[in-house]
Amino acid sequence: MATYLKVSSAWVWKQVRSNTGFPFVKLGTRNYRFDPVKVRAWVDRQSSEGQP
Repeated sequence: MATYLKVSSAWVWKQVRSNTGFPFVKLGTRNYRFDPVKVRAWVDRQSSEGQP
């Protein structure tokens, strides 16, 4: 997901841990899955919230 978004993996995990609404599915205790379409929509919403 970090490569897809062109961000660091630390940034992705920060979003997951901080409960910002970053879309993911937790499978078990240490497995996470991300839907690129949902993540892109989330990023677009975040960037549009900063626009006047």
